[in-house]
Amino acid sequence: MSASTTIPEAAAVAARAPQRNDDGYYVLPDDTHLMSVTTIIEHGIPKPGLVHWAAIEVARCAISAIPKLARLRGEAAREDAYQWLRRAAERKRDEAADLGSAVHDAVEAHVLGAPAPLPTDEQRPFLDAFHRFCDEHQPEFHAAEMVVGNPDDGWAGKLDVCLQLPRLGPAILLGDWKTGRKVYDEAALQLSAYRRATVGWLKDGTQVEPLTTEAAVVVHIRPDVHEKTGGYRLYQADTSDDVYASFLAARDVAYGWTRRRAKRAITVLNLPPLAGAA
Repeated sequence: MSASTTIPEAAAVAARAPQRNDDGYYVLPDDTHLMSVTTIIEHGIPKPGLVHWAAIEVARCAISAIPKLARLRGEAAREDAYQWLRRAAERKRDEAADLGSAVHDAVEAHVLGAPAPLPTDEQRPFLDAFHRFCDEHQPEFHAAEMVVGNPDDGWAGKLDVCLQLPRLGPAILLGDWKTGRKVYDEAALQLSAYRRATVGWLKDGTQVEPLTTEAAVVVHIRPDVHEKTGGYRLYQADTSDDVYASFLAARDVAYGWTRRRAKRAITVLNLPPLAGAA
C-alpha cells in the first residue's frame, strides 16, 4: 500500500510538511518550533566513542598518505596537510551520510511505488539487500518518511516507515532503516519517541493522526556486515515507557542546558574597585 492509503482524512492543510531548519527545529504552520528528535539525542546523550572514532579516522588517513606527507615542503604545504588530516573524520561521516541518504531515498521510492534513479556501484549491494528483505518478509507498507511530532512533549522528527511483517504477526510496526556499520542503542530512544507521536503531516502538509504501532524494529542494511544473512538483519527496539523517559531526560538536557543555559552559566563577575585603588 502507498503511504497515503491507510492514513485518516486531513484535519488541516498547509503548503508542505514542517521542515527541519538549520538550528535543528521543525517549524510548524503556527510558527511553533519543536526540537528534532535527532538533535535532542545529539545534544542530550553523551557519545564518548565519537572521540576515539575520530582519532582512528585521522590515524588511518595519515598512514595511507605517508608518502605524500613525507614529501611536504614549506609551512603552507604543512598547514594544508594539517587541515586535510583534521577533517578526515568529517569527510568519512559525510560520505556515510550521503550513502545513507541515497539508500533511504531509493527505499522510499520503492515503498511509494515511485521511480528511482539507477543505483551506483556503491549503492547497489545495499538495495539488493533491501529487496532480499522484501522477498523474505513480504512487508506491507502503510507510511513512509512521515514528519511526526508531539507538541506537548516538545519534539518532532521524521519516521522511516510503518509496516506489517507477516512473519511477525498482524501488528503494525514502526520501522527504521539503518545503513551504518553498527546499530547504536540510541535508535531505541528515537523510535520510542516516534511511537508516541500525536500528530503527523503528509508531504503536501496535510495534518493527520499518526498510525498506532505495537512495537518497533530496525532493519540494518549492511551487506559487508551481514554477509551470512543476505546483507541485512532485523533488530527489535525497546520502546517502553522507561526508554521514553530517558528520551525526555535527554530532551531536558538538550533544551534546558545545551541549547539555552550553557552559554550563560558562567559570566564575568564585576566587582567594585578595591578601596584606595587608583
